[in-house]
Amino acid sequence: PNYSLEKWISLKIAQTNGIAANLRFITLEKAIFEGFKDKLIGINFDLLKKETIQCLLQEILREKIETTDQIWRSLKNYISPQVNINHKAKEHRLFQLSERLTNLFQEYEFSRNEELIYFWSLGKNAIDISDQGPESWQKELWNGLFGAQGKITKYNNKIRESTEPISTPELYTLSQIYR
Repeated sequence: PNYSLEKWISLKIAQTNGIAANLRFITLEKAIFEGFKDKLIGINFDLLKKETIQCLLQEILREKIETTDQIWRSLKNYISPQVNINHKAKEHRLFQLSERLTNLFQEYEFSRNEELIYFWSLGKNAIDISDQGPESWQKELWNGLFGAQGKITKYNNKIRESTEPISTPELYTLSQIYR
């Protein structure tokens, strides 16, 4: 639950019982992950946090909007519209866009895995016929994170192939762990 809901629940428990102490609130995703982690002993992995995905998406978006590829034109126009805006405003737009895309990608992982993610992992659009539509740039961003040459995949491969004893965990989304 979000912070406000946690506070409300804590207050209601305190009103009923006279006290509310040592309460731990976790999301359903985190609860399921903790159950998996207990069963998969000997594997060093962790749940990929939204903040990490958002930062990586910002990095990828910065790279992509500098290209001349037409697929990124609508994103360029959003982040840097024709009107003259300062660098801080551009960064704010980039931050907001990456946050929304992070939430959208997480939603896709949970509810559109077979419909979208499967096709995207093959490099194909699932819905859009056009190579210039919104699904195309979403597919490119998703593959930039999770595809065979994506940032997270490369990170996990580097950890897996390391010969040094590393305590750094590989990072996965909940649906990747389940698969």
